[in-house]
Amino acid sequence: MTKFERQKNQIKLLNSRHKKYWQKEFGGRNTDYISSPENFTERTYFHQANSSDDKSDIVKFGFKEDFVADENKGRGLGAGLYIGRDRAALINFYSVDFNNPADNSIAIRGNFKFFDAISNRLPKRNVKNFVLKNGYDGIRYYDKDATGEEFVLYNYGKIEILI
Repeated sequence: MTKFERQKNQIKLLNSRHKKYWQKEFGGRNTDYISSPENFTERTYFHQANSSDDKSDIVKFGFKEDFVADENKGRGLGAGLYIGRDRAALINFYSVDFNNPADNSIAIRGNFKFFDAISNRLPKRNVKNFVLKNGYDGIRYYDKDATGEEFVLYNYGKIEILI
């Protein structure tokens, strides 16, 4: 079994474990927001931009941390390109209007090396520096309050295709 197949199985298991949580916390939670391993393609990721203008800028100029709003730079896992493997889940969850999702997604291909925070602990401080210093391009993690499996990419130089 390949690493990709093992990761898909891991996400299926995590998603099934959280069904009761979603039922309790979100009244059944629309599973259109949850990444589905059936929609994953190896080495293909997606970023849901905030608007069509943001998408256009990223496609024209590449992703730059300047595009990250100042109020978001110190949050989560820091400034980086937040991506996932299920385009539809990202569009449905991260659209500005939940009732009318807009596809501002960008397809990204690359052979990235992600630190697996699903199976391993991250340090509490200087996460980005730790990841890059240890030869990783970003972090793979699971957020049950978002789309499930997600990634943050810090090494933009390894993006092969930006569509």
